[in-house]
Amino acid sequence: MDARIQTALRQIANVAEMWLQNHNQYGTDFCDRTINQDIGVIAKEVETNKGVFTCQADNNRYAVSSTLNTGGSWCVDYKLYSNRGSIADYQCTSIEVSDVLGEKFGLTGLYGDTDYDVAQSTKAVWIRPEIGWQAIQDPLTGEYRWDEMEAMYQEAEKRNLKVMLSLRARRDPAFTSCDLSLCVGKTECPHSYSSCPPKDKVASPGDKSYYPAYYDMVKSLAEHFKGRVDYFVIENEVNTLTFWNGTGDDYLKLRATAYKAIHDANPNGKVIDNGIASEAWIEIIARDKFCKEGANSAKNFLIQAMLRRYANPSLAADQALNHFSCHGSSPVLERGSEIVMANFGHPESFDVMSFHFYESWQLESQVISWIKKNAPGKPLMNTEGGYFDGLNSALDEATQKKVGDDIVKLHVVAYAEGVTKWIWLPAVQKMRDGPVIYNFYKGLYHDNPLTKLKAGTAYEIMINKIGQFSSVEKIKDTNHLYIYKFINNGKPVLVAWSETEQNYDVSPYLANPKKATYAYSGEESLSSAFVNLKPEPVFIEQ
Repeated sequence: MDARIQTALRQIANVAEMWLQNHNQYGTDFCDRTINQDIGVIAKEVETNKGVFTCQADNNRYAVSSTLNTGGSWCVDYKLYSNRGSIADYQCTSIEVSDVLGEKFGLTGLYGDTDYDVAQSTKAVWIRPEIGWQAIQDPLTGEYRWDEMEAMYQEAEKRNLKVMLSLRARRDPAFTSCDLSLCVGKTECPHSYSSCPPKDKVASPGDKSYYPAYYDMVKSLAEHFKGRVDYFVIENEVNTLTFWNGTGDDYLKLRATAYKAIHDANPNGKVIDNGIASEAWIEIIARDKFCKEGANSAKNFLIQAMLRRYANPSLAADQALNHFSCHGSSPVLERGSEIVMANFGHPESFDVMSFHFYESWQLESQVISWIKKNAPGKPLMNTEGGYFDGLNSALDEATQKKVGDDIVKLHVVAYAEGVTKWIWLPAVQKMRDGPVIYNFYKGLYHDNPLTKLKAGTAYEIMINKIGQFSSVEKIKDTNHLYIYKFINNGKPVLVAWSETEQNYDVSPYLANPKKATYAYSGEESLSSAFVNLKPEPVFIEQ
């Protein structure tokens, strides 16, 4: 049967060539079995042989795959790939079903054993802790010390969690030198959270790149944890003075130094970009809309982004627009633009592009599309994201439901756009003794006392249902109805929601649906293909 599936899929190249000649592009109709009857014939042959057929297409690309009865899946695409693999972002990848549940999921903002225990209970695989230079190397003696990092790693390892390490230069006069010219007119600058550039910068990169002492520290770190830690995030939200007291050029030289040190020490090491703050992406895209589409388009985009941040988002949008110019902008926006665009122009010094995101899931695909359009073709991760709400308490029932809805929607939309991992902040919301700001970032649990919230239930169900997916296809994204088809461990799972409650027939996308599991309100057996869709996402299985 698998041989017949592979033979059927190999016909796709000819079908695609004929379609392109007749239509001048692929488009979503290419995958529609009722419009493209040749695709329908191939899909029927695949399904007759017990394969699960998946098709994705945009104007310029297509990819088609099927599960195999012997395990894994076969994939063909517009680049004439034809081999084992799965679909990611309208093309085939050689990566198949994850052997590890939760491999694409992770958490950050972990403080102590309770947070690590919560992370383990969710079945997410990744955590993203942070460590500073002075915790690795003694500022007085120069000796390396691994106690803090080893303790952090051991806490993760005993819970089967993998470490994606956020490495910060931080502030220490023994190692770094802050740029005080950036602090003119600012309060609390340099900020207590800020990193500053190393003080031993050389004009031309040598064997140790631009910052020799920093190179030595990073290389020692990568060597010490070789085979245990392979992912390194270099700094955090460097578009903000809160986290980076240096210029964009200073950061690019720092990242280039880290890249050389990590790859010199560990050929399997991966350097991840810092993760620009979500506000910067919103402002930059809004200005792009302002210049290309006009003020109304930019304002509507900003209002959507500001709904949970301001009591009057329309007024806040107007105030932001006052700073916009197609020939310049406010100093804050200019700094963000400078560093974002510089990142895109230097792909040689990182392996994975990353972004942070705390806005509505309805804006997420626009942000991801903009990043991918301007980025140099690197894999894309969300290394920090979540639900920011400065107006409502996490204990409010309506807010809990919204966070439970959004935690699923944010992940599903991102994965459908080709994002490879999504790291949520925080695992536990600090209601008692944590920083006040963490009351704004909604967690899976809160600690007053430790209580699982609807978001925690939704997160665990999501990992259980799609935590080993090999491909995802966006089926519907129109008229306030959203349906995505995941192939999880070789089986199809629909994730769906509707902004207005309705009974919807899912049989065109999933044969013989038997069970519907809602994000936080339970599951039900299905007696027909009609499923009650509402704002709360539902996982639909055979």
